[in-house]
Amino acid sequence: MKNNQFLAKSDPIETIQEHTDNLIKMFEQLKKIYCSKIKLLKWDLLYIACITHDLGKINPHFQNKLYKQINKRNKSTKYPLLETKTNKELPHGCISASLIHKKYLEQLSKEEKQILLWVVYYHHYRKNIDDVTVNDRNDILDNDITKFINEFEYDKLLYGLDINYGIRRYLDQKPAIEENQALYYQYVITKGFLNKIDYAVSSHLDKIEINDFDLISYLNGYMKEKGYRLNKLQNYVKENTNKNLVIVASTGMGKTEAGLLWIGNDKGFFTLPLRVSINSIYKRILKQINYKNVGLLHSDTISEYINYNENKELDIDYFNKTKQLSLPLTVCTLDQIIDVVYKYPNYEFKLATFSYSKIIIDEIQMYSPDMLALLIIFLKQLSDVKGRFMIMTATLPDIFIYFMKKYKIPFDNPKLFASNKKRHKVKLIKHGINVDKIISSYHEEKKKILVIVNTVRKAQEIFTDLRNTKISLKEINLFHSRFIQNERNKKSTNIFNFGQLDNKEYGIWVTTQIVEASLDIDFDELHTELSDLSGFIQRMGRVYRKRVLLDDRINVFVYVGSSYKDISGIGSIINKEIFEISKENLINYNTKVLTEEDKFMLIQKTYSYDILKNTEYFKKIDQVINSYMYISDFIYEKSDVNIRNIDMINVIPTKVYKDNKKEINFIVDKISELKGKEKLVEKQQLINKVKGYTIQIQRRRLNNSNYVIEKGRIEITNYFKIYIVNYEYDNLLGLTFTINEEENLQERMF
Repeated sequence: MKNNQFLAKSDPIETIQEHTDNLIKMFEQLKKIYCSKIKLLKWDLLYIACITHDLGKINPHFQNKLYKQINKRNKSTKYPLLETKTNKELPHGCISASLIHKKYLEQLSKEEKQILLWVVYYHHYRKNIDDVTVNDRNDILDNDITKFINEFEYDKLLYGLDINYGIRRYLDQKPAIEENQALYYQYVITKGFLNKIDYAVSSHLDKIEINDFDLISYLNGYMKEKGYRLNKLQNYVKENTNKNLVIVASTGMGKTEAGLLWIGNDKGFFTLPLRVSINSIYKRILKQINYKNVGLLHSDTISEYINYNENKELDIDYFNKTKQLSLPLTVCTLDQIIDVVYKYPNYEFKLATFSYSKIIIDEIQMYSPDMLALLIIFLKQLSDVKGRFMIMTATLPDIFIYFMKKYKIPFDNPKLFASNKKRHKVKLIKHGINVDKIISSYHEEKKKILVIVNTVRKAQEIFTDLRNTKISLKEINLFHSRFIQNERNKKSTNIFNFGQLDNKEYGIWVTTQIVEASLDIDFDELHTELSDLSGFIQRMGRVYRKRVLLDDRINVFVYVGSSYKDISGIGSIINKEIFEISKENLINYNTKVLTEEDKFMLIQKTYSYDILKNTEYFKKIDQVINSYMYISDFIYEKSDVNIRNIDMINVIPTKVYKDNKKEINFIVDKISELKGKEKLVEKQQLINKVKGYTIQIQRRRLNNSNYVIEKGRIEITNYFKIYIVNYEYDNLLGLTFTINEEENLQERMF
């Protein structure tokens, strides 16, 4: 080896020493910012891991792999291959752990040795790494590594290199959470921070963390400009920023501002259930509060970043910082965070980041029993690594508190902040929803009426019935998930604009639960099927959202049916037991004003442990928690994780494809021509155009070949395919399934 040129990377070319020097710079940055805030980390141990983790790359097998890449790229033989005596290349972490000098290990306790060796050995998990035998490793050490030990010089290594054959006894004692929780989490955090530092260097970030923690000054400036004064909720969270909080607050109480006040000038993650809600809050923080160091993280981040950029370009550096969780504030979907419960390879990077972060869980009532169970496990993990959380919600299932207490998750008792404003007067109707009452009410007085039903098919049915009346088609609108994306985006904008108080238009919007959460609209009257009590209360939040009810008029009509057949979705997307309990508890409020405190008490009563302990709802939460709370590391691959448990695919209805065939095919051909990272933005912009013609449906709907036309698949990229389907589609109703297909639908379609 000439001139000590052991390489760590081939593009760009970087020596092991150069790469490790960059790690040390990132290490020093991290320590300077968070030294006092990261509770479980031993910084000296992490430092040793940083300077030793890539020593195994001196293996000539590894060097030859990089040399071949460089020579091929440069069409040269500048890097002649090294001689090897063995035939097998091992993951470099295996070799690195064996090259940590004994003098480093002698300074450590037995537990610290375990942590260090496991962190270095497994810092890049490989599927075959557990198949490596002692003989395999020793063979390479003796025949291929020994001759290079004295040639490798690095000033950060105080004792140089040394072959240590005796590490197996430590590797066979991997820390396990059920045996020694403290040791397990020290290992997880140390490995996580090594990965975080290594990823930042490999992504060529200038900083491991953007430490511009000045959110509060921007928030204060925004609130001052708007003339806002802190209310009780906002003062409470500001005074309790170092605690885990559970907040129940009425619609219109300023929960977003409260959440940002609680995060303060710490690192924070703000989670919401729906992408439309996330995009809205991200835009509000970026454009209105004017805070620029905020990231957006969900499955379509690139597209949104391009859309928000005035030049319609992608800032690659900013995108990388978002992916590496390097920004002070990130707005994201919950599944971007709680996937760590599956402990897939390298999950430790995320959990380490969360250990010094504050995480907001907003709109908890929107989640299924499976998601609630995974959230419980995540909150347990988060509190174990000393991260903090705040749950904010309009409705809080008491059963969730039961499980938090069962698993000893620390938090202050739930705090209720209820507005004393009278906003909703409710009437129960004991039959299924139909257009008669809606039309009658609309003819009494032209107003803004919101109709929310449980399934897309029911929404299409109600909309069709309304079209057959004397009401002008211009006054009737339909909004659900089965419109192509271009149409859906228009409808989302239209319903938002229509639902503003200063908009004097009138009309009827028929929707599904797509409007339940975080859509800032204010209609005059609601007609809704009962789903469950939590969903019903969310739906009420779209009516008289910013107003007080000054008279005795009923502005919420809830259709509860006389049997299950009267209400769509019962037994498939809506739990029968929860529906019945909700219906029974609502009866006492028929033709009465439902105050914010009433809503809170109804939720407590409906979702209490005593009421639900024998239901399938409770059993599902309990079952999922028991299945995943203490799973071992690396049972699952990252690709196995499907938090939402819905296998959705992109389709283009045949009619849409035929009407736009020339445009779609032109775009697809153009995408195939764009190669290389420098074309990423242009390529993504074209992909977005194609997506505009698509709808997401469940993959199982393609099982029947009658619904896929010949050669009915467009391959946009290796990972993104679009199917052309023969389901009926028109611009008024969207995609239509038959009645039998709709009734077989088991997952909720928003």
